Amino acid sequence: MKRAALFAVFALGFCLIVSPVYAAPQAEVLGVTQPTFSLTDNIRSFFGDPNVAYILLTLAVLGLLVEIITPGTFLPGIIGVFAAALAFYALGLLSVNPLGLMLIIVALPLFVLGAYRAAVFIPATLSAVATLAIGSLYLFHPGLNIHPVLIAIVVIVVSVSFILVSNRVVKAQRMRIATGSEGLIRHTATVRTPLEPSGTVMVEGEIWQAELDRGRAQTDEEVVITAVNGLRLTVTKTKGD
Repeated sequence: MKRAALFAVFALGFCLIVSPVYAAPQAEVLGVTQPTFSLTDNIRSFFGDPNVAYILLTLAVLGLLVEIITPGTFLPGIIGVFAAALAFYALGLLSVNPLGLMLIIVALPLFVLGAYRAAVFIPATLSAVATLAIGSLYLFHPGLNIHPVLIAIVVIVVSVSFILVSNRVVKAQRMRIATGSEGLIRHTATVRTPLEPSGTVMVEGEIWQAELDRGRAQTDEEVVITAVNGLRLTVTKTKGD
């Protein structure tokens, strides 16, 4: 799971690296010689490029996707929220097609559905990829085009990141159950997100959804597993807490 999360972080960085390659200044696109801009004008010009806005939007989707599937990793979620704020600023400078934007946003819950429902993993994932690709093509009104190579790169990066992260997390937990979930009982787990009473814990390098039997437990506290219910743990505070 850690390797998958790291891959997703590297994927986020990769998208940031390729952004200058496909983000052509608006003046060059229009073929007009512009006078010297102020810093504010340069910032608006940069974020007003449809390629930059698209990259920021997909960074937000990818970061939030990784955070939802692997709660407690924090870094992808922080990147996703920051990218989302910049993306909405950039989109506000452009002529956005609401249908394209909606399709890209809808891809997020479809990816999450595929991660948590094995029975619909393939159809949900394929639908999410198709929705992301179509939404990317129609994100802006005619005249504001995203480079097709950039769209291909983004769709591939997001899809591969999702498949790696979701497969490693969900498959690892199901393998644990198949080989005997009773083996987890009485193991010590570390709280990753506060249990009030529900949250997440780390057990042998894996993040699990958990529920505390009574009271509350804060991040980094240790709890003991008392029961396993599917992919959800029941835990209690260690003696002395």
